[in-house]
Amino acid sequence: MEDPKGPLDQLDVPLVWDRTPVETRPRELVRPPRPAQAAPPAGRWSRIRLWVASLADLGVVLLVLAAGWAVAAGVGVSLNPAQLAAAGVAGLLAAGVLGVGALWAWRATPGMALLHLRFEAPMTLGHAQRVWFWWLVALLLAGLPLLVGRRGRTGAELLAGSELTLHQG
Repeated sequence: MEDPKGPLDQLDVPLVWDRTPVETRPRELVRPPRPAQAAPPAGRWSRIRLWVASLADLGVVLLVLAAGWAVAAGVGVSLNPAQLAAAGVAGLLAAGVLGVGALWAWRATPGMALLHLRFEAPMTLGHAQRVWFWWLVALLLAGLPLLVGRRGRTGAELLAGSELTLHQG
């Protein structure tokens, strides 16, 4: 007796996981994988770029802080100091989430990402939190502690534990 098959043998098609992988494109169109190139070091202008990036980060923090106050004003908060302080803390927390997330995912703060700077090595979440905290403390002094360092390394590189590189793309 024959095996009964569905109408028009519709189930007689090999599934993707049942087939062996076959090259579908002609050989001349297959590109060899590009070798991983290390990002170039940030160079001699890195301290100036880092300072401008820290000023941009200060602007981002102030912008998120102002957004927190604007949301509080839109909700109907009066202008008493306790409510303004609470809205400011909420804005700083939002800026912290943005900064830590950027450091953890992109190895750069938002200001550094604007200037194509990033740290060479990835960070753990706890390390990114510590770097962002000290980055905020340095922003209170216009980012100047991030620029000084020893043995040719900036304070930001010492904080992050890796060198600054230029990210192309």
